[in-house]
Amino acid sequence: MCSDYFKHAPRALADYISLLLTALLTHGTMPQEFLTSTVIPIQKGKGLSVTDAANDKGIALSSIFGKIFDLVVLHRFSEQLCSSSLQFGFKAKHYTSMCTMILKEVTAYYMAHGGSLYCTMLDTTEAFGRVEYC
Repeated sequence: MCSDYFKHAPRALADYISLLLTALLTHGTMPQEFLTSTVIPIQKGKGLSVTDAANDKGIALSSIFGKIFDLVVLHRFSEQLCSSSLQFGFKAKHYTSMCTMILKEVTAYYMAHGGSLYCTMLDTTEAFGRVEYC
């Protein structure tokens, strides 16, 4: 199913989905079908060999019901859901450019005041290259 089915469906479908999701939230359960994803490989870059599995990364395609449920949970409980103020990625109104700016400012501060500064960087470009796929 794709999102167009829900966008162009009669209002009654939205009412029934609303009842279903409310029941799932109330009882704290989720059907296994909503939790199932299909992982499809996509190329990491252009011009790479399509026959080499190392050039692929997996993208999970989830159930449309699971996506709608995620949106409902985020909408209903966004005030109760919190993350660290130090998190920059995947967070509303926080961008990695802000993280880079803070790194530059801290570096400039320590250099101006003659202090020592140590930085550790993590390269995750190959983070999923060793995952076993069935």
